Amino acid sequence: MLLEFILLSIIFCYRNSKLAISRGQNAVLWSILTVVAMFILMMVTLIVYVFICYGGDIFDQKELASYFNESIFRVLTVYMLTAGGGLAIGYILEYMPIVNKKK
Repeated sequence: MLLEFILLSIIFCYRNSKLAISRGQNAVLWSILTVVAMFILMMVTLIVYVFICYGGDIFDQKELASYFNESIFRVLTVYMLTAGGGLAIGYILEYMPIVNKKK
């Protein structure tokens, strides 16, 4: 799961940093915000998904890992909602006014 999260983070950080530069904002700051938003949304999604759909022992890590590895749709659900964090930051940047820095 970590490799896929890193790949999604790189894609959305690149996209949002280009958008931040076009708006006159700090690209590094918005890339960090993108990763943080995606991580928070992934954790919230996992917690909600486990409490709603998982019927086994929550504290048994092997059983929980095998539950998510049984079906690709469970993992894809988490990743689709994780991508929502990157899209939310992109949405904020889209409607941010363009700042002209003249010195």
